[in-house]
Amino acid sequence: AGAAAAARRRTAAEASYAPNTPTAPNTPHARAPHWREVVEGATAAPDGPVLVIGSPFLWWMRVGELRAVLAPVVAGTAASAQPDIAAARRFVRALDAAAALPSPRRAVRIPSVPRPHRRTLLLSLAVFAPAMTATGFVLSLGPSLLAELLHTGNRALAGGMIFLLFAAATGVQFAVRGLRVRTLFRLGATLTTASMAALVLATATTSVPLLLAAAVLAGLGQGSSQLGGLSTLSARVPSTRLAEANAALTSGGYLMAGVLPVAAGYLSDAVGLTAGTTTFGIAVAVLVTAGAAAATRR
Repeated sequence: AGAAAAARRRTAAEASYAPNTPTAPNTPHARAPHWREVVEGATAAPDGPVLVIGSPFLWWMRVGELRAVLAPVVAGTAASAQPDIAAARRFVRALDAAAALPSPRRAVRIPSVPRPHRRTLLLSLAVFAPAMTATGFVLSLGPSLLAELLHTGNRALAGGMIFLLFAAATGVQFAVRGLRVRTLFRLGATLTTASMAALVLATATTSVPLLLAAAVLAGLGQGSSQLGGLSTLSARVPSTRLAEANAALTSGGYLMAGVLPVAAGYLSDAVGLTAGTTTFGIAVAVLVTAGAAAATRR
């Protein structure tokens, strides 16, 4: 009797937890629905089937909504294949291209300054361009030489040396901005010459401290000479042409900084790294010294 009572209590408890669904005939209590039945019941719609789009997000879209989204894409793709529409599109593109072309006489324009101020630009370039060339050579040679001297392929070391160079070039312009232009040109020439001397000695003696000193000195020389050149142009060139004059100064500096280091690389391949670096250093020192002498002459 006790076992029968316990069975009746267990049956009543299970019936109380069963979902509120119709009870099938000949079953003692309701059956819990399967998860597939729950999903099918939730997604069923009286007005049509539903597509499940699962990438990149899970969302629901009815067939009618999907048709509304894709219809413009399909219509545009079909229309683009029509010969008349394709020809019209090519004609419009040709008009746009013709309108964007400059006139033949001004297809290529080299930055310059008015004729009375060209001498000022050339004298500024005479100091700034060699200093910029020294910086470019240190940037091209320094990281590989530093990795070879330290026997490491760590790129952070090369990046640190380049950071020192540009930090020096930037910081010196704040430190010497109160100096006269003549003093800036002379200071830039002196620092650039010292940089080339340190670079030649670093290559010959495989000295890391000298290589780092060459990078810092090159940055100081470039910053001083660049500030002197920009200050000269700002004081003498009309404001309406000042931006073009600054562009001409920068372009000239980068032109020499691109040509001479490449020539030094070919020379180093032919005669050796030490001889090529020495020749390059002497050439840059002579150019920057002569340029400073011409720019500061009264």
